Amino acid sequence: MIWSTGRADIPSTSFDAGRPVVFRFSSPTQLVAPPTQDATRPSELSLVTPTELHLPARLLHQDFATEIAISANTQFNVWVDHPLIDIPFVHDVKVEQTASPSREQAVRRSRARAHVTLLMVALWLTGASFALFVTGIALALGDSSLGAGIGIPGMLLLPVGLVLIAIAGVRRLVLRRRRNHPA
Repeated sequence: MIWSTGRADIPSTSFDAGRPVVFRFSSPTQLVAPPTQDATRPSELSLVTPTELHLPARLLHQDFATEIAISANTQFNVWVDHPLIDIPFVHDVKVEQTASPSREQAVRRSRARAHVTLLMVALWLTGASFALFVTGIALALGDSSLGAGIGIPGMLLLPVGLVLIAIAGVRRLVLRRRRNHPA
């Protein structure tokens, strides 16, 4: 399955000189089922040779997703050769190992953007304050005023981070309890 997790369409001009995205397989493969995609936008994904699958240069909509079933006699690796600038191709093993009916849900989850949580902020604050504190102690050995200037803010922020971690933990416990035992 191939899908886009971007927030914008990828125009065909992003493809270099009309070159397709090429998926290369380490061993020969066979097409089991034709590519599936939204009926309003037919897929042009095609198995060109037994070891190459091509996605031609064209407009890839932000909700692009297609699935193609291939088989091989042996286990194979896949390499992607693509001309798309600043667009990484990521191998998502979790989606691949998901059963077919819930695969669409797994793709939706992979498209979801991470949001900042209280716990995430608390962990970053605690980590940064600890790093400042340790750096301040190390620098204080050579220059006490520089070490104090870096270590004291770290020392003051450390309890704030720990309190935020405690608040986030209690909040999660309360929310989980409400979900499991609705009133």
